[in-house]
Amino acid sequence: MRSTVALSVWTGPVARTVLHAKLAGRREVLVALGARLARLVPTAPDAVVPVPTVPRRARERGLDHTAVLARAVARELGVPMVRALRTGARTADRGSLPHGQRRALPDGAFVAAVAARDVADRSVLLVDDVVTTGATVAAATRVLCAAGTEVCDVAVLARAGTHLLGADGPRARAALGRAEI
Repeated sequence: MRSTVALSVWTGPVARTVLHAKLAGRREVLVALGARLARLVPTAPDAVVPVPTVPRRARERGLDHTAVLARAVARELGVPMVRALRTGARTADRGSLPHGQRRALPDGAFVAAVAARDVADRSVLLVDDVVTTGATVAAATRVLCAAGTEVCDVAVLARAGTHLLGADGPRARAALGRAEI
């Protein structure tokens, strides 16, 4: 992972907005947030890849929120969105787990999709809604790198937690910038 950008910190109004957009299927909110997130990306990648949503969750919500977000980012950057990842091993709903239990992501949680060959030897921007422990983006990045991507940067709507990406220290500020919603 070369760099990570976040639109905001996971707090009151931001958390409520992201959760409402995600759970209520508010495509227009995700599109608007995706366009703003794209403006933080320092260098346009060759492609944008969404962290995959468990298909059952996408059906329940009426949309795949990370795909909608990634498509908006890709459109703003003028590059394709490629579904290079898919979910693999069954995992618990990570959003409902306590912070301390979110780190463990089973091997095979993500696998390279057939479309991963379209991003081999290319720079990729991985897009997700929220980063808490970093386990999800780390697992997805490992799969993309194993599939041959050249560079994998990460962009998220919000950061939370106590690891580097969620810390308030100078390393976190340098990694994430200071943009806020």
